Amino acid sequence: PSWYDATHVKTIQEGINNATTGDTIFVHNGTYDEVVVINKRVDLIGQSKEGVIVDGGDEASEAVNVVANYVNITTFSVGHGYWYSIKLGASYATIANCNLYGSYFGIDLRWESNNNLIINCDIYDNREAGICIQSGSNNIITDCDIHNNPRGILVASYSNNLIYRNIFRDNGWHNAHDDWPDNRWDNGTVGNYWDDYRGKDEDGDGIGDRPYRIPGGTAGSRDRYPLMNPTDMTPPKTKCELEGDLEG
Repeated sequence: PSWYDATHVKTIQEGINNATTGDTIFVHNGTYDEVVVINKRVDLIGQSKEGVIVDGGDEASEAVNVVANYVNITTFSVGHGYWYSIKLGASYATIANCNLYGSYFGIDLRWESNNNLIINCDIYDNREAGICIQSGSNNIITDCDIHNNPRGILVASYSNNLIYRNIFRDNGWHNAHDDWPDNRWDNGTVGNYWDDYRGKDEDGDGIGDRPYRIPGGTAGSRDRYPLMNPTDMTPPKTKCELEGDLEG
């Protein structure tokens, strides 16, 4: 595996096609009007979250389609797939420090998508839900700001997903919808911030004194440790400094 600095190609897809399994692809700032299919185990790192934009143009089903396991996508803005900004049909992926917006679903997990991590993402302005889990277990969603969607997150099926330390705010219908039992909305000590939580914090520990009932769906799920203030769990800033030449 090696670094692949895609300065001499015009699209991200060309960089993926020219990379080998296990490579890291560094993507420079710019707007990439394309549909990206990730069909091999690679790491994609953007130069900056606001500066690297993958725009699906609202014509294709998705802007980014992940079909290989062990893919990492870090520091991108991905939007305007007709259905999905990112369609994740694989396992052991990490989606980190990304903006996901302007699609039917910001990110959709399907086809037995298991053991994935979605962390430190801003997921907003989608037409149905910020995140949809249609098929997948043992996924972790944490440190995300999920806002201005009709539903913040929709768990349509499958259990044993962990959702904690997220901010849910300004979502139109429900902050969360869960149709499947045994998903966890806290990690045993810390849950999520919900802007429609009406409980009190009599002991001042920053955790609500009564659980937050997940408002949508049939599972009857609860966040047992809802956070009273989003500033108590603001996602940490991440910084990646690269020195020297990048060679493929």
